[in-house]
Order: sequence, then C-alpha cells, then structure tokens
Amino acid sequence: KVLQYFGKLLKEECPEPMLPVRFGGEEFAILMIGKDQDQAFSIAETLREKIQSIRIKQKKTGKVISSITASFGVCMKESNETAQQLIERADKALYAAKGNGRNCVVTA
Repeated sequence: KVLQYFGKLLKEECPEPMLPVRFGGEEFAILMIGKDQDQAFSIAETLREKIQSIRIKQKKTGKVISSITASFGVCMKESNETAQQLIERADKALYAAKGNGRNCVVTA
C-alpha cells in the first residue's frame, strides 16, 4: 500500500518532463531535466513531507501505520560525468540521509 501511494504521489508531483522511476525494491529515482539543485531539493522536501503525513490502515488488524518516512539523496549531473558516477553520488547522498537519522534530504 505504501509503495502504491508513493507511486501515485510521484505521478502527481512530478509532471513531465520529470521522470520518476522505481530503481530498486524501495528505491526510486527522479530525473529532473531543467531543474537546478535548489529546485530538486525543494521537490524532494515536498515529497518527504507528504510521505511522512501518510496514514494507512491495515485491513487485517485495523492498525494505523503512521511512521512512514523517506530519505532522499539529491545531486546534479556534472560535466563529463557518466551516468554510473551520477548514480553513485546520488546513492552516497541517500545513505548520508539515512545515516543522519532518516526522513531527510541530503544533497551531494
């Protein structure tokens, strides 16, 4: 349910030409053509805030899940940087966000 909600949120918050994609099990990437680092940070922060406000009720138990968080790593492609290098920098920023206690946005 959480992943479904997040997918719907990405569609709403990331209009074209932004391209949100599922990058792994619980990891997503958003390609933001024409955005600068401040704009990308702001978009990630908006998504983070909306995600932390999610309240989902489990069908079987009726228990409300209210501790949903998201961590973001944001970086801009540098000149002469390969796609793999860009991904590695974004991944390092993501793990820095997780290391900072999660539920935050870190730029590289």
